[in-house]
Amino acid sequence: MRITRGPLLKVLLFVTTMGLLIGMVGIVFGRVRIQPSGTYEAVFTDASGLTVGSDVRGNGVAIGTVKEIELEDAHRAVVRFTVADDVVLTEESEARIRYANLTGDRYLDLMPGADKRAPELAEGARIPVEQTRPALDLDQFFQGFDPLMRALDAEEVNELATNVISVTQGQAGAVETMLANVGSFTGRLAERDEVIGDTITNLSSALTVLDGHHQDLDNLVVGLADLMHGLAKDRKAIGSSLESINLAAADTADLLARIRPGIKANIDQMGELAKAINANTPEIREVLDVYPKVLRKIGRLGAYGSFFNFYLCGVKLKLDLPGESLDVYTPWVIDDKGRCGGVQR
Repeated sequence: MRITRGPLLKVLLFVTTMGLLIGMVGIVFGRVRIQPSGTYEAVFTDASGLTVGSDVRGNGVAIGTVKEIELEDAHRAVVRFTVADDVVLTEESEARIRYANLTGDRYLDLMPGADKRAPELAEGARIPVEQTRPALDLDQFFQGFDPLMRALDAEEVNELATNVISVTQGQAGAVETMLANVGSFTGRLAERDEVIGDTITNLSSALTVLDGHHQDLDNLVVGLADLMHGLAKDRKAIGSSLESINLAAADTADLLARIRPGIKANIDQMGELAKAINANTPEIREVLDVYPKVLRKIGRLGAYGSFFNFYLCGVKLKLDLPGESLDVYTPWVIDDKGRCGGVQR
């Protein structure tokens, strides 16, 4: 039997090509990484959904693979994973388990942490549980709505929907008018967006000023609270005083009612008094000019105590004699010595 070389070479070439393709597909789907990598660990309170072979990503880019998941201390999960050597982890790096798709697959997401200048994490080191976060438990999330779902009665919901439909039936015009009014209102708001923006800016400025005086506001609130407490303690005294104030107001009103006629008469006479004062303005002005000088002189007389010192330096008498039409004056009797020296007649 003679075997030709042409078909044999073609078969060998086909087998080799298919083997390479199958190997490449296995590498891709098996997530086999040829580049050098380092191994690290991360401690989670819950690693549900994360499996061996899951991706390790940084900023959405695959940088490693989950190699092992084991239970530690009966309540913590230790995830061992690899990361490419060109990726630097620090002691502040954080690890989170996130959802990869809607089917529930998950991956390990690495983040640099708050301190970008933290020391580099040594190979084989562990990211503590304080810097890790498990994936959101959807079962627990939806269980939070369980009380609400239990409180809803399907028949009541259906009845509400039926009532809404029955109310809106035949009211297309009213609904259209309502929608038109809503559209007009929103259009006016859009036309006044600058005014609304200025209002918001002013409110922001006002809030900034209030924030700068928050200590004063705190003191004001505390002072008001103390005032309210003090008023509450003295509420009985305040109540009794209000009764007294009410009685005093009633007495005052009665007094004003009785003296109102007299006050009216006095006010009427005030006009006459004002006329008299206005007619004697020169004399009043002269008296007011002399009055301060007289007060100063009288003040000097009482400078030694609560009494006045008077010295009789001269005497002149006015006599009103019967049958005389003119006043009769006696001569001046003056002592011009001592304190009375220089007295003029």
